[in-house]
Amino acid sequence: MESVDHLELEIKRQIDASERSVFKDTEFLFARDDELVLLAIQNLVHRQQLADIGEGLYAKVRKNRITGSVMLDAEGGFAQICAEALTLLDIKWQPSKAQRDYDSHLSNQIPTRAVFEVQGKKYPAIKFGKLQIQYEKF
Repeated sequence: MESVDHLELEIKRQIDASERSVFKDTEFLFARDDELVLLAIQNLVHRQQLADIGEGLYAKVRKNRITGSVMLDAEGGFAQICAEALTLLDIKWQPSKAQRDYDSHLSNQIPTRAVFEVQGKKYPAIKFGKLQIQYEKF
């Protein structure tokens, strides 16, 4: 039987080696004991080396150099994390109308929230701290 410490190390290595920022818990079930893997993931979350963003999804994090608090390790911030998560969950999505208008210079208002248009009935609750994904229908 593998130890939790060994599994944590393997999971952390896999995350650090990846260019992605979002991962499903099922990606780490390479061990025989699912409970140990989930315990290892929870330990990484507790030690602030990984963030639980909901729906069995986890995101890379890092310490903010100025405040010392934990922040998402994604260049595009929470919106990038949400986009990656929706793609990982095989949910058809596109940026919100406000984002598309801003990107095509039809509006000068900068969208500040993570709003996505999604197709289908599944709307995962993705959140980090006070940030939460919002949805519009296609």
